[in-house]
Amino acid sequence: MTTRGFPNQFHTGFIQGGVAANTTAMLQQQAEHIAYIVSEACKRGATTVEPSQEGQDEWIKTIRETTVDTSAFDLSCTPGYYNNEGGGGGEGIRSHLGEPFMPGFYVFDDLLTQWREKGNLDGLVLGK
Repeated sequence: MTTRGFPNQFHTGFIQGGVAANTTAMLQQQAEHIAYIVSEACKRGATTVEPSQEGQDEWIKTIRETTVDTSAFDLSCTPGYYNNEGGGGGEGIRSHLGEPFMPGFYVFDDLLTQWREKGNLDGLVLGK
């Protein structure tokens, strides 16, 4: 939801989150998590927050380890923007969802809840 090198910039949407058919619920889940981070950063006297390099690398590793290969499905779809106009070719196919957390919305919600319950903001760097 945030990227190293861009303090206080949070991203919402389908990218690297638990995707759900109910977009409103998905965005609410993300907004509540961002609000928690901002609130905790303020309580701790921080003016900036961003992921640590280790935290960012670990999350990317998690995303890639849990990915599901949808290329066969993508290639079978009607040619369009999301499948390189049906041209295929490895790099040409990219999900319109980016790289979502493929275990799903509810697993992602449990993961976020457990992280917040620890209360240590593991994987984040707070700055003043």
